[in-house]
Amino acid sequence: MYGNEALKQRIMHLRVQQVPAVRVKIPPREQASSASKDVMIAALRQRVKKLEEENCILKQQVEVANGLLYQQANGSPS
Repeated sequence: MYGNEALKQRIMHLRVQQVPAVRVKIPPREQASSASKDVMIAALRQRVKKLEEENCILKQQVEVANGLLYQQANGSPS
């Protein structure tokens, strides 16, 4: 491409016109510290664990309820 002088000039002209992307810098006082990130991660992990336990309990309750409904539908004694 650079062997063609007109093309080379066009590429160089376009490179000069390109505007670099503006990067937004967050002031250091607004950046989360490593310690605060660790605390947030620990809290989220604890929340996930609690929700997984609650989900397990609810699944068991649904199984029991489905079993009772099945018994009632088939006329089986309790």
